[in-house]
Amino acid sequence: MNVLFDLGAIKTGGGVQLAVNFLSLLDRQKASHVNIFLVIPEIGELSKLTLRGKYSDVFVSPNPFMKRFLFEYGYLQRQIRLHKIHHIFTFFGSGLPHPSTVRSVVTVAYPVICYPESDYWNYASMKDQVYIRLLNLLRRSRLKKASRIIAETTVMRSRLAQSIRYPLEKIVVVPPTPSQYVKPLVGQRRVPSRRFLFISDTSSHKNLWRLPAIAECILERGITEFMFVLTCTRESYIKSLKTPITSEGLIDAHFTFLGSIPPQRIMEAYNQADIVVLLSDLESFSSNYMEAWSVRLPLVVSDRDFTRNICAGSALYVDPHQPNDVAEQLILVSEDLDLQNRLVKAGEERLSLLPSPQQRLSRIMRELLGEKDELENDIHLAIQEPLTTCESRVSAR
Repeated sequence: MNVLFDLGAIKTGGGVQLAVNFLSLLDRQKASHVNIFLVIPEIGELSKLTLRGKYSDVFVSPNPFMKRFLFEYGYLQRQIRLHKIHHIFTFFGSGLPHPSTVRSVVTVAYPVICYPESDYWNYASMKDQVYIRLLNLLRRSRLKKASRIIAETTVMRSRLAQSIRYPLEKIVVVPPTPSQYVKPLVGQRRVPSRRFLFISDTSSHKNLWRLPAIAECILERGITEFMFVLTCTRESYIKSLKTPITSEGLIDAHFTFLGSIPPQRIMEAYNQADIVVLLSDLESFSSNYMEAWSVRLPLVVSDRDFTRNICAGSALYVDPHQPNDVAEQLILVSEDLDLQNRLVKAGEERLSLLPSPQQRLSRIMRELLGEKDELENDIHLAIQEPLTTCESRVSAR
């Protein structure tokens, strides 16, 4: 049996972390009767891995759009026919073009295609909006041709079905698995805890551009000892800001830039943190939620349906576009040890509900091969319905 695993869309972000873990597991559990072919991107962390020789063949997807288009519709189609590939699994993407005889299963992590009401659109540039909307047309077209779609949460499942007009019964919920590269932090938690980790790139929807205003709000409350730890470079961060900063002294005094960190070294970031903060307007199931649970750090996240669906009582919720609200909640959690412990305990409970890497791979292979799953609900996850704002704030406090 010949199977093509498509990782061509995984260049940056949390998807890289999950992809590296997935390849590691796939390498350990390869079946002798399965010939595995890979598509990997031309750039990014996956392109740096030593993969040739481990699999039947590795195809490199070019980065420029037109070259990638020709690769997918030309060269790759010839390889699919040549190697008699009848099963394709896309690891986070919109799927590859394929003959009707091929079964295609796609894992989707493109919330931007199914959140037309998101605040993201209010702050994205006109150029970005036009580009993303055109790209989303192609993504929806590709997704509609998938034999099966795998979503990571029930919220994403419902939104996908509505957005791309795809049968709900053909969208399966399979949550992700935690990274093998994160371990619980040791040592006593202390208060005040004011090293806030923002572990993401500078994409607009991550809302890191809001941080100078948030820092100023913290300073206005008389608190001068705090640090924002970012996993990007100072240069890329300054370039990403939507408005000029009033003082570079603010950045020098309260921002630390770690730069991009490879998946295998992700603990270097968590070792410098007291609290993990994610202010995204759009996410599917960020690996950072799972990592925070795994390393036992409290979470502060944007108040959105996907975060409440994923995090429930393991996080404090803020409006990322209200700097005063964010500052208030960061101060609150940094000074309340009991609150931190409750968030961490709730995170451990959420972590225990996730499937093991072996369970997830097994479920993916069943979907890929079209096997009837007699235990359709063998992967249980209590991430079902988001809590209301009132319920969540009360449970956290």
